Amino acid sequence: MILSTTACVKNELKLLGSKLEPALELAEELKVAKCFHPMAIEPSICFQKHLGSLNKRQYILATCDKKLIKFVEENVTQVPIMTFVSSNVLEMREPSIKTKNLLLKNEKDKFGLAKHEVEKVMQFKAEEQEVEF
Repeated sequence: MILSTTACVKNELKLLGSKLEPALELAEELKVAKCFHPMAIEPSICFQKHLGSLNKRQYILATCDKKLIKFVEENVTQVPIMTFVSSNVLEMREPSIKTKNLLLKNEKDKFGLAKHEVEKVMQFKAEEQEVEF
């Protein structure tokens, strides 16, 4: 796991001033994920762009931004979300309903019959019924 942040987050921390200087110092030590927008934007929007709709890069989101958490849970699958319970305690949130549904679908696809197999079974059943008469 590689801890990273974005230039947008670092920019926001600078704008918020000396009160958040310790957070900025920590952010300066992290790898910076390349932003593909031309200028700094609000960090939550930047994170949404990085995650996309499928989180292909397999990011883990660590945030306390309730609006961002709600957006991610409703719109993006497969994003583990960590939040701070207190000053030094992190909590891993339960997977979203959207993610759970995707996992169930993948499980069914993996262990269920393929479409052509279902068609064969139906064909055999139809042939069996014809033979009985």
